[in-house]
Amino acid sequence: MRNRLILIFNTTRYLKKKQIFYRAFFLIKSKLFKRYTGATLTKKEFKNAIKTLSMKAKPFNSKLKDTNLFTKNLHFLNKNKKYNKIEWHDITQEKLWLYNLHYFEYLLPLTHKVDDENFDVASEVLSDWIDNNPIGYGNGWEPYPISLRIANWILFYAAYQNYFQNDSDLQNKFLNSLYRQVVYLTYFIEFHILANHLFENVKALLIAGLFFQEKKWVDRGWQLFENELNEQILPDGGHYERSPMYHSIILLGILDVVNIAVSIKQHHSGFSLSNEAIADLTNTTSKMMHWLQYMSHPDGDIALFSDSALNIAPKPQQIAEYSHAITGKTAINHPTKPPVFFENSGYAIVKFPDYYFAIDGGELGVRYQPGHTHCDLFSYEYSYKSQRFIVDSGVGNYQETELRQKARSVYSHNSVVVNGMEQAEIWKVFRVGRWIKPEFVSMNKTESGWLWQGRYHNQLNPKKAYIHTRKLILNEHCVLIEDDINVKNIFKIESLIHLHPDSQIVMSSSELAISINNETIYILWQNETLNAELKDWFYVPEFGKIQTSQKLVLQPFVEKQRKLCYVITPQKHIDEARKLLINNVSNAII
Repeated sequence: MRNRLILIFNTTRYLKKKQIFYRAFFLIKSKLFKRYTGATLTKKEFKNAIKTLSMKAKPFNSKLKDTNLFTKNLHFLNKNKKYNKIEWHDITQEKLWLYNLHYFEYLLPLTHKVDDENFDVASEVLSDWIDNNPIGYGNGWEPYPISLRIANWILFYAAYQNYFQNDSDLQNKFLNSLYRQVVYLTYFIEFHILANHLFENVKALLIAGLFFQEKKWVDRGWQLFENELNEQILPDGGHYERSPMYHSIILLGILDVVNIAVSIKQHHSGFSLSNEAIADLTNTTSKMMHWLQYMSHPDGDIALFSDSALNIAPKPQQIAEYSHAITGKTAINHPTKPPVFFENSGYAIVKFPDYYFAIDGGELGVRYQPGHTHCDLFSYEYSYKSQRFIVDSGVGNYQETELRQKARSVYSHNSVVVNGMEQAEIWKVFRVGRWIKPEFVSMNKTESGWLWQGRYHNQLNPKKAYIHTRKLILNEHCVLIEDDINVKNIFKIESLIHLHPDSQIVMSSSELAISINNETIYILWQNETLNAELKDWFYVPEFGKIQTSQKLVLQPFVEKQRKLCYVITPQKHIDEARKLLINNVSNAII
């Protein structure tokens, strides 16, 4: 009980004062005033809406095509459910699946092909939602799904406004429901959660304010939106939760705001954001696109650091094309780029002709909102050509399960485990107590390539405390990774390397050959210094997609040895890699 109370204290002491206040305020409002709010909103009607709105079609992840509204076959998180009539409150589904049901993102593919059939099936689903989701009831009326739904409904309306205007009954039903959802959201903005939740709330309020020409919503929304951009977007362009998936979602949200603001200026006499505000947002999206370009593997998808999963946000290239359509900025591609070190978010990335390598040297997350934090400091990902070889284990899920705990554990990342210690006190689904902090992280050009280095001091358990220093030497052919452990009491040191599940593996005493799709890379070490073992693990690149994989575990062969060293290289440069390894190991052994 005492340990539990300490853990709770170590979690809550980092919260902002306003989070504690608004959590209590939110609970009181949701318990006592929800019914009153619902009764009041039934009398609310919209006053005005944009008559002509020509917005660019928003991209969507490919898995949305697996949802078929005509057959009521719904596909979210790699799980299908076919309905005769959609059950909006289906108790057999997990919360995140139901959230996706209420987001209405599955309307986005219909905006790319505007026709009678798509409008008819969408209007049927929209009417059914309005009829069967009374104000304030169920998952669909929680602030986060409301926020996403508001934006998706407006995007759908923009694509099909001529159809709506030819059906006045449906238009009034739709717009009144949408208006009431926005009013309801204004009562339940998530100031207690902050981070990406608050961003989505204020983005929805701002977009809806522009759509309905409600100046009070625009003024409040823009003030909050600016505040969140200043806080959440780091100077290097990264989102402060340091998750490429959430970064992509936030970037899309900013582009949605620019999308409607530009459309109003071009096609409507109503008020919009100022040219200066639009220019500032465009500059922000440019920085964020630059960051996302580097955080993308050669296969065109994001790296899976922190709580990231594939096929939630659209691919980076799709986002770049959306940005280009709205702002005129050139869409990105994936050429070879000079190495970059994003000092604020902590990532260092090299994109050489043959391989891609990204390492995380930044804060584990946002101290007052650590819900998407993983123990992944100094973890990395590696692709050769267009194939991922060394991977992050993935997001797991958003449920209180063993898989969720393991996915966030240091054992699921390509870092070092000393004396069995985690890098953070992770508990529940989104909770974190104390955690380690990176120190002296840098990346510099040298005669032999690039040198990256950093360290951290893990004192979560004083009896097992240690200092871990990791050094990388990167050139166009190979990556050398050297770890130095400064520890008083050694019980166990493990260096972990997680392999893609498609790997065909051949292992000897001093090397591991990994082949995928006719490409082969090697991991080399010296058998006089390290012992190697393959262990079964898992890979969850998408929600609901769990694959069996293996990880290589390297441990010091010599008792009390505190240094570990290995090299990653493609087959054609193996001789060069061996020389690099020998030269460094001779200096590393105590």
